[in-house]
Amino acid sequence: MYPAEDQRLSQRPIIHIAVQSDVERLPAFHGLPNHAIVMPASAEAFSAAAQELLACACIGFDTESKPTFRVGEVSSGPHLIQFATPAKAYLLRVGLPGSIEAARTVLQAAQVVKIGFGLKSDRSRLH
Repeated sequence: MYPAEDQRLSQRPIIHIAVQSDVERLPAFHGLPNHAIVMPASAEAFSAAAQELLACACIGFDTESKPTFRVGEVSSGPHLIQFATPAKAYLLRVGLPGSIEAARTVLQAAQVVKIGFGLKSDRSRLH
């Protein structure tokens, strides 16, 4: 996804939640209203989303890829990069101008902790 010289994701350690009781102690999350789910469509909107995310101490992170249906078919994803705060979610469609730059800015920001489940495959697909 990124040129070789720009493959520096922030190197914060991945913290694993070890037992189900840890998950059960997390506060309930009841979702976001539709207006809090943002899908930037221009380079300016991607840049603004990145700046909002950089102001957060920690954010949720995930990626999605189009499914594959044939044996041996390799995904060309990720196709969507998701970042979330407690109040807002950002869905960055890979391929739109400015999306990769915004994602790179956020992912390389060492001061922002990225939180998610199953991030090992997400990180490997972003290199």
